[in-house]
Order: sequence, then C-alpha cells, then structure tokens
Amino acid sequence: MKRIKKTGILMLAIVLLFAFSTSVLFAKGTQEKQKAAGKKEAAPAGKVVVNYWSRNGAPLGTVMGSMIKKFNTANPNIKVKMQIMTWGGEYYSKIRASIMVGKAPDIFDVSVYAPAMFLKYVESYTKEDLSQSGINISDYAGSAWNALKFDGKYYGIPIGIFPIGLYYNKDLFQKAGLDPAKAPTNQSQFIAYGKKLTKDTNGDGKIDQWGTMEVNWYNLVGWIWESFMVQNGGSLLNKDNTKAAFDSKAGIEALNLYVDFVRKYKISPAPGDVPAAFASGKVGMIIDFVHGLSGYKGKVNFGIKRMPSFYSKRPHMSWASMNIFLSPKGLRKDAGKWKATMTFIKWIMGTDFQKSFALGAGEMPSRLSAFDALKSDPLLGDIAETIASGQVFFPPSVVNATEIFSVMGDAMGQAFAGKGSADKILGQASKRVDQILARTK
Repeated sequence: MKRIKKTGILMLAIVLLFAFSTSVLFAKGTQEKQKAAGKKEAAPAGKVVVNYWSRNGAPLGTVMGSMIKKFNTANPNIKVKMQIMTWGGEYYSKIRASIMVGKAPDIFDVSVYAPAMFLKYVESYTKEDLSQSGINISDYAGSAWNALKFDGKYYGIPIGIFPIGLYYNKDLFQKAGLDPAKAPTNQSQFIAYGKKLTKDTNGDGKIDQWGTMEVNWYNLVGWIWESFMVQNGGSLLNKDNTKAAFDSKAGIEALNLYVDFVRKYKISPAPGDVPAAFASGKVGMIIDFVHGLSGYKGKVNFGIKRMPSFYSKRPHMSWASMNIFLSPKGLRKDAGKWKATMTFIKWIMGTDFQKSFALGAGEMPSRLSAFDALKSDPLLGDIAETIASGQVFFPPSVVNATEIFSVMGDAMGQAFAGKGSADKILGQASKRVDQILARTK
C-alpha cells in the first residue's frame, strides 16, 4: 500500500514537471513568434527583400502578384514580398502608424489624391534622381507627373492610370437596331440610345432591360457627376484647393442631368448593383472604371469607349485615379535596399510591364510607348487615345480627400433619393467641404 502511494506521488510529480516545462517552452515559442511578427522578413542569403504593401485586390492585386513572381525570377538577388491589405482609410492609417514606429514597408501604393497625406513622411524625387534610376519623365504622360508635383519635387511614382469610361453591350445594341461598333459620343446620343435599349422584353408591363444604370456606390456616382461638371466648365474646388467650387451653374446642371436619366428620361432604374446587371445582360450601357473589365470578360460581348461628351466646354473629360508608389523617408540611407526598390520600380515603369498590366488588369499605363502599343487594341484602344490626348483629370490631392469624397457621395445619394433640389443639396455639401478644408489649412 505504501509502495502504491509512493509510486502515485512520483508519477504526479513527473506529470507536473512535464506540464511546467511544456508551458515554459510554449510561452518562449509564442514570445519568439510575436517578436518575429513585428519584424520585416529577413533577407535570404544573397537577396535583398523589398516589402511592398498594396491596397489593390482583384483584379489589380492578382495580376500584380503574378507579375512580381516573374520579376523575382528574373532578379535572383531581389525578392519583392507583396502584402495585400484592406482598401480605404484604414489602409492609410496603418501606413502612417507604421512610418511613425519605424516599421514601414519599403514601398506602398496609394491613390492619386493621397500624397498630400504623406508629404512629411515619404521620399521625394527630382528629375535627376529619376534619370539616374533609368526613369525619364518625358517618356510618360505629363499629367501623371504634374499631379504628383509639390514645391518643385515629385512625391510618388505614377504606376498606372484608371479612368472612367463607357461600357456597352454589343449584342443588346444589335437587337435594338444600333451599330455595335459605335457607342454614343454625346449627351443627345446617350439619351436616344438609352431609350432604344430600355424595354419590357417579356410583355409583363415592367421594364426588365435598361438603357443605363447608376451604381449604388455613391463615391463613384460623385466622380461620374464630377466628370459631367468638368465637361460643363466646372471644378470641384477652387484653384488653390481652399474652397468648394462645385456649387455652381455647371455643377447644378450636371447633377440635374444625371438624376434625369432616372426621373425624366426613364432610361435608368434606381441606383443598384451595376456590375451584376451589366454582366447578366440587363443593362445596355454603364459608366464605370476601366479596370473593371476583367469582371465582364467571357460573360458579355462588350466594348469600352471614352466618356461621351455630355457637355461641350471640355469634351470627353473623365475623372481618373492613378496608382502611385511611395517609399518612407530615410529609405535612401540603406543603399542596397534603395537600389533594389528602384530596380523594381524601373521594371514596373517599363513598356512591357505597363502594356501587360493594362491588358491583364485594365489599368492604363503611364508610359507613352505603352499607349502606342495599346492604341490598336480593340478593347482598350480608344481609352489609350483619350489618356494620351489629355482627356482625363485627377482629383485634387488634399489631406482630407476621403472626407470630401464621402460628402459628395452623401450628396449624390440625397439627389437620387429625391431629397431636395440640386442647388440645395450642392449648397449644403459645399458648406461641409469648406469646413473640412478649413481644418486642414
């Protein structure tokens, strides 16, 4: 009996000792993993790792990821590690936080309006800097570089441009007696085509095929309305970006026209899921970003053309965004890292990448030679022409651009919901934008 008790005590001691040892080892391992998670990936022997953060999901991020694999294979001494993150304000907050604590990625992409948020924290470039890295500004669209120029220096590298354009369903055009090779080019044609395409196809007394449709993402609705307004001679902000300028005759007329697609001309239903409606053949024409084309390939027989001239003061002008590369200030101090990063950027800015990225993801190039290569493309040729001819404009780069976009999105939602006249809605939005701009002077 005593032997059994002694044996039991001994076994209990062994079990407790094992449990204690395991917990210590587990805790140590967890601490080591947590420390490792806070560090950038260590470079494999003989390689320089370039950490790249991106806010671009499919299709842009997917195509970029596959092309980075090709770069890594062709450059055995460099490894670009791409991490896709959530798009939006949260992304920019994470970047700012990472810069503040010294753990920023070596390179990250942002929208065209974002550099103003980071001027104090990122590397700038001169023409001479870029030339030494094999990037000559004259080889690229001048408007792209001008959008990134602050106090004589360039803050960012323009990867590619994605304007808003007109998609149209060629099969529905054919059935409506319209030429499938010719999209509408002006306001009257767009409305006339829209009426021919709007139909009750099954005879139940309800429209089930529409001429056009407005997207229910009101930020994009705001950018489309801004395109109309700019064509009409208007502007979102004044010249020095200190006051709202859209509460004008040009802005009011543009908003009334846009809403009238629904209420007066009846060629559009209420705003809804545009990609699904177009892909399923329920809508004849949509206005959307060009990089959305991959979502329609194989689903619908479509074409893409430049924005119609809804107004004649600045024909075909279209709102456009741009993908931009930024690097945290101080990266130049690490000569090896800087050289590897600029090698990657030079490759991105090359004609082969720019053309392939446009065809694969729909983001138009910033390099002029890539435009020339795309002008004969049956799908993207007209969009390449419109960018090369300067018929796109970029949003102003101001610190709180995303807040302003939200205000304009709210205004568009109110207008399409019939919650006031265009002049009243834009007047209220103008006051809100002025308050935002006043906070950031």
